[in-house]
Amino acid sequence: MNAIRNLVFWWKASRPKTLTASLSPILLGLAIAYRDMNLTQSNFKFTIAIITLCVAILIQIGTNYANDYFDALKGSDTTKRKGPKRLSQNKNITLKDIKKAFIICFATAFIFGLVLVYHKGWIILAVGILSIIAGIGYTATPYALAYHGLGDLFVLIFLGPVALTVSYFLQTGTASVPIIWIGIASGLYSVAILVVNNIRDIEEDRLSNKKTLAVRWGLLFSKIEYMLCLIVPSIIILIICNYNPNYMGLCLGLFTLIFIPNLYKKIQTKTGTELNLLLEKTGKTGFIFSILSSIGLWII
Repeated sequence: MNAIRNLVFWWKASRPKTLTASLSPILLGLAIAYRDMNLTQSNFKFTIAIITLCVAILIQIGTNYANDYFDALKGSDTTKRKGPKRLSQNKNITLKDIKKAFIICFATAFIFGLVLVYHKGWIILAVGILSIIAGIGYTATPYALAYHGLGDLFVLIFLGPVALTVSYFLQTGTASVPIIWIGIASGLYSVAILVVNNIRDIEEDRLSNKKTLAVRWGLLFSKIEYMLCLIVPSIIILIICNYNPNYMGLCLGLFTLIFIPNLYKKIQTKTGTELNLLLEKTGKTGFIFSILSSIGLWII
């Protein structure tokens, strides 16, 4: 029974409700590639697509475990934590176990990634290594990104244009400015997840000297940032569709705008542990945006 409980704890610590942050840009990038390759009568590579998804998920889980490990070393997680329990809060799991876990995740991602390197060259190896370094550096070292207010930028870049453009490039061998901007649109939803997390943990982060943007510039700034992260993606998509009718199907993703009034109400009124549900709903909104946009590209 202990083994099963520990397995469940490991799964929950991987933060499954936020794994859509890595899935969304990959799925959208693959959907755009599929459409563009159909137009040129090229063959879409489904095996490469599956491996790309696996690598992205493994890197995110590895980053989450590394986050648990280095936050525990720094004493950032306390009994007052309002978010889901961390691995370090399980008496049956040691810091050594957590360290092994994130190393295994990154190593497995690297091994799978070698297939992608063989497929499209050394640029993929460089991006993969940089992603793993950034995943560890998010909370490791005295210059950890998350501790200096750079977490938002990290999430936007790596769970936005990097993830989407790489998934597109692995299929087509090309990239373009519109693809990068679509990646930014997708990445903003992931930033919104982080903003909710930072608002929830603002008091604990302030005590542990974790200078997130919420700690640096306050709740009002973070709530405005959150709403911009939900609205700006639709503006980007409208502009792209205006200049490139081939991507008009992306507009189906704009239906996620109907969720914004409810999300706005919750970010204004919910506090503490109540924000855990908002975090989950924000992740779902970004995932729905990705799915609807992908479907739109296939049918329009």
